[in-house]
Amino acid sequence: MGFGLLTPAGFAYAPQLADLSDQKMWRIDRTTAHAAFPDAARGHIDLARTERHWENILRIIGFVHTGFVHTGSVHTGSAHTGAVRACDVIRMLSRDGRPTPLGDAIACYGRIVRSLHILRLADEPGYRRQIKTQANLQEAATRSPG
Repeated sequence: MGFGLLTPAGFAYAPQLADLSDQKMWRIDRTTAHAAFPDAARGHIDLARTERHWENILRIIGFVHTGFVHTGSVHTGSAHTGAVRACDVIRMLSRDGRPTPLGDAIACYGRIVRSLHILRLADEPGYRRQIKTQANLQEAATRSPG
C-alpha cells in the first residue's frame, strides 16, 4: 500500500530492496510475453479493482498529501503539524491484518508503481546509488552517539 499512497501524493518513496532477483513484478495484460522477465512479471493487476474505487483513492491520496483525514465530525492529524502519517492511513485501510476493498484497490495501484521501481533499480545504476546514499544518510542520522 505504501507505493500506492505515497508516490501519487508526491512523496519520493524508493525503498532499498533486499534481493532484487527475488522481487515479484506485476503486469496488466496477461497475454503479453515479457521475454526478459518471464519469471519476475508473474503477478497480474486487475485494473477493475482500482477503477471501482478511484474517487476514494484520490480522496485518500489527497489526505496523505495535505495531512488531514475527515472522519465524520472529527479531523485526524498531528497536533503539531496536522500531518497524517501514511502508516496510520494504512492501518485505517486494514481489518485484522487484511486490507479493506479500498485498501486492496490502493495496493493494486501500488503494484504498478512498485514494478516500475524494480525496473529502475535493475536498469539504472545512478538510481541505485541515489537510494543507497539516502539510506546511508538516514542510518547516520538515527545512529545513537557514542
